[in-house]
Amino acid sequence: MKISYKQKLFFYFVAIFALFTAGVVVFEQSRERKNKTEALADKLDAYSDMVYAALRQNSDTVSALDSLITLFPRNIRLTVINRQGSVLYDNVIQDVARMENHVRRPEIQKAAENRTGMDIRTSTSNDQRYLYYAKQFPGNYVRVALPYDIQVRHFLKADNLFLYYSAALFLIILLITNFVAGRFGNSIRQLRDFTAAAENGRVDSLPVNFPHDELGEIGSKIAEIYLQLRKNKKAIALELEKLLQHVYSSEEGLCFFACDHSVEFYNGLFIQYLNIIIDEANSNPAVIFTDPAFEKITTFLTSRNKTGELYFETQINKQGRNFTVRVNIFDDESFEIIINDVTRQEKTRLLKQEMTGNITHELRTPLPVFAAAWKPFWNIL
Repeated sequence: MKISYKQKLFFYFVAIFALFTAGVVVFEQSRERKNKTEALADKLDAYSDMVYAALRQNSDTVSALDSLITLFPRNIRLTVINRQGSVLYDNVIQDVARMENHVRRPEIQKAAENRTGMDIRTSTSNDQRYLYYAKQFPGNYVRVALPYDIQVRHFLKADNLFLYYSAALFLIILLITNFVAGRFGNSIRQLRDFTAAAENGRVDSLPVNFPHDELGEIGSKIAEIYLQLRKNKKAIALELEKLLQHVYSSEEGLCFFACDHSVEFYNGLFIQYLNIIIDEANSNPAVIFTDPAFEKITTFLTSRNKTGELYFETQINKQGRNFTVRVNIFDDESFEIIINDVTRQEKTRLLKQEMTGNITHELRTPLPVFAAAWKPFWNIL
């Protein structure tokens, strides 16, 4: 099934806007999640500062934290770790001596590098998933953890309001895109129908009514130019038909050649005269460029690039008949050769010339001799 231009354009726009919308949504949700995580980190950071202040007031005695932990939310897990990674206090695990070294914990390593660190993982001590926040203080690390339960996940989850807004905006853009693609597609479809009708010669039956936009204006102009060219083509064809009729009915032998001396068209009289002039019968007008009888014509055509002449005429006498051969060069370097039988005109010219000579001779005879010769006839009269 062939996809229309409207469908292609619609799919292209949908793909572009879908990628753009998805990018905006992902960026916005990532930014919102980051902001919520930072807000939670600020809250846990405050708990860490309170723990460190209590330790300083009690000369780093971790037992004093039992009274402080009652002020914290019930699900808070508090851990104090020294610089070597040994656990000094944990309000969830009573026997901290049995806990493994925490120096390799991700949040502790981040705190060692950046002073604070966060990580979400499952505890190896009680197999519960926590959101850990560790902060580096002089002499030890204070780590505060929240169970990574539904409440915490819901808090860190990005708000879907922007997602719904983006989806609604995307649907509106789809409707607008469909409308715009329809207008463009309508112009392309009408232009395609016009070209198909022009190819089949049915342009006159096609209503050319393009939309009132830039693309429709281009289509209308193309249709207008085509109809004008078609009209001019008909007029040229009619004139060409008239010219061909004139050529075929002409009393002169005509042959038209392209600039490369290839034959374009000729009349029968040209072949008739050509066969009289050349020694052997031939139906190919191009023989004129190789036959010795037309040597002057060939010389003119080969040397005219230097002279720049556009016209040449010569006479050929063959088999008691006289022929005039003319060459006309056109602007596109094509040319015509015209052969005309002037035998009768030449005989008439010679006869007139002879009569004129006789009359002149008689007029030069002396008048007395003429009178003496005609005297007997006057006496009879």
